[in-house]
Amino acid sequence: MINQQLINFNKINSHYFGIALITIFILLENTINILSQDIDTQSYIEEDKKEFNYKRKPWKGNNAFLYDYLHSISYFGNEDKIRYLVPIHFWIYSDKDGNGAASLSDIKKYIDELNYYNKLNKTGFRFYLSNIKEISKTRRKIMGYYIEAPLQGIFRRMSNVINVHIIDNFKLLKNERRVVRASYSYISKSIVMRKVNSTTSLAHEIGHYFGLLHPHRNYNKGKNKQEPVSRTRTKNSRNKIPLCELRGDYLSDTPAEPKLSFLVDNDCKFVGNTITDSWGDNYKSHTNNIMSYPAHYYCRYHFTTGQIAVMLYTSASYNTSKYWSTDYKNNLKFSFDNSEPNDYFEMASNLKSDTVYSLNFHKIFVKKRRIKTDTCDWYKVELKNDTSQTNSQLNIRISVNFNKNNSNNILVDLFDKNRIKLNAIKIKKDNSLTLEYKNLVEDWYYIKVSQIENKKNDIINKYNLLIINN
Repeated sequence: MINQQLINFNKINSHYFGIALITIFILLENTINILSQDIDTQSYIEEDKKEFNYKRKPWKGNNAFLYDYLHSISYFGNEDKIRYLVPIHFWIYSDKDGNGAASLSDIKKYIDELNYYNKLNKTGFRFYLSNIKEISKTRRKIMGYYIEAPLQGIFRRMSNVINVHIIDNFKLLKNERRVVRASYSYISKSIVMRKVNSTTSLAHEIGHYFGLLHPHRNYNKGKNKQEPVSRTRTKNSRNKIPLCELRGDYLSDTPAEPKLSFLVDNDCKFVGNTITDSWGDNYKSHTNNIMSYPAHYYCRYHFTTGQIAVMLYTSASYNTSKYWSTDYKNNLKFSFDNSEPNDYFEMASNLKSDTVYSLNFHKIFVKKRRIKTDTCDWYKVELKNDTSQTNSQLNIRISVNFNKNNSNNILVDLFDKNRIKLNAIKIKKDNSLTLEYKNLVEDWYYIKVSQIENKKNDIINKYNLLIINN
């Protein structure tokens, strides 16, 4: 039954995606003559109307479906399992000289924070860097929220990845005073996000990508649309379906809430207890949900079990599921380590001496249905003198062991903090490489592990790395 529901859900999404494209092009036809003047003065599709592809969720009015689904994939008892490795393609907007763009360190921070909150909540998702594309067009650094940002998501996108566009800021309607940190387009399935943001902004938008709605949805629409505080209230005595499963975000385990923007104090406590819903019940809202809008975004850190189920179910319904699933047979040779993303010098992951690390080159998407592994990882290590020694000269040994006998294709180099490559004594064996460095001083050093691509696609996936400070 659940498998059939997945098929139906996917068909519904495809059907409405086609309608969405027709709608957006009609909208463009009516506004194209004035887009170049002021793109934010035109009429727009309101948030509620953009949710048309969520109207037939199989858990709407039947939250038991979600728990049945979690049981069917053996989630309970295996909550720590990584079920999907999801690639993110970043589009970075700058001026023609490259100024204003998010840095490589920023991108690492975005993915680190995204993985932190997903690991904390045991969602089963881990995210990694697929690629970065810089768009050097000054006028795109600040995008119109209602039309320009969604259009960039349509015209600039890669297949089989989550597309995230990083800009300086959004332009709103002339009299609007609200702050927009990020936006998810239900039409293009792309995310546009400000460079300076909260730690949970990307997790929030990717929650939308995987089917989550705001818990405060329709909070100000009265009895006909509002979600009640009571978890047992029904529309009438004959209807046995709780309204909390039919309204708001359709999830009973996210308490009903008004928009929390001015209802959360500095200690993340809800201060709107005197506010009532349309039936006269006082709100008892939580302030920690990642999909909510508390006054202080540091309050957000939590996904509920129902929300996790929605994300896993929605992911399984996408065509990309087989490329991301860790259970798919073609993905079994790929693994994931906690050092990602570390594709660049600026993203180098911190390692400690005298510890063996099991590492890997992760897979990346190149084109539709084509995959390969990345070929470069960066690490950093801080060298310090033993407090009992007075000699400031340090020696280190770096040993790398591979899972294949092709060490000739592997390069290991050490750099100082100024990116100057240091000379080493190298010892090669069949499936290992050892480098010895002498007379170093206390400081941070950077290790680059890379491999030469070849026509035979003889690529190493896994390797062990050990740094000995002596």
